[in-house]
Order: sequence, then C-alpha cells, then structure tokens
Amino acid sequence: MPARLVSVLRRSLRRRWRLHEDRGATAIELAIVAPVVMILIVGGVQAALSMFANTLVLAAAQQGADAGRLYDAPADAGPDTASRFLGRAAGRLVTDAQVSQEQTPTTVTVTITARTVTLIPGPWSRIAKTASGPREIVTGGAP
Repeated sequence: MPARLVSVLRRSLRRRWRLHEDRGATAIELAIVAPVVMILIVGGVQAALSMFANTLVLAAAQQGADAGRLYDAPADAGPDTASRFLGRAAGRLVTDAQVSQEQTPTTVTVTITARTVTLIPGPWSRIAKTASGPREIVTGGAP
C-alpha cells in the first residue's frame, strides 16, 4: 500500500510541475516589453528631430538679423535671407514658416514661427525663435 501511495503522489506532483512550466513565457514577455521599447525609440527620434528643427530655425533667425542689420540694407533683407536659409537648410523638416522683422533706429529683430514634422503629435511641433542685433550706423566722418 505505501508503494501505491508514493506512486500516486509522484504522478500528482508531475502534473503540477507541468502546469508551472515556462512554456510561452518568452512570447508574453516580448508582448509586454516590445511596445515600451518601440515608444522609447520613436520618442528619441522625435526629440532629435525637434532639437534639430529648433536649431535650424534659430540659425535662420540669426542669419536674417545679420543681413537686416547691415548698413544700408533693404527693409526686406532680413526676412528674405532667413527664408532662403530655412528653405535650403531645413528642406521639408520645417513647414509653415512665417518670418517677421522689426526695425528701430538702433536694432533689428527677426522672429520666425514654424512647425516641424512630428512622429508623435504634440505641442513640440510649434517653434518660435527670435534673433536681434544692433544696426550698423556710420558715426563719424573721415578727418
């Protein structure tokens, strides 16, 4: 009798052990981890695109301010230069760019507002950058 009891207990333990095997655990782990990894990758690419677009828009504003502050520069020199720079450097990364310029007798300010291409929609698609500088003025004559 005890031998038969031991045999029954062994069979019972084997059945329980089969229920606790790790078969299929890898697929479940992948199903949980893969979306998180993909979101992190896409988020990293989005951050890089946003930072690059911000840098390009700021560089365009600086180019426009530098062109607009020159001595005897035409009134539209700043916006034209900024728009050309943005068109060449940014391509389709920056869209809906609006360039404006404010002039005073001593300073020139160029402001660019634009949108950037996004993989994940959100407020980071809007960019607004401003650059300003003193106007070149002739202050003295030749002796």
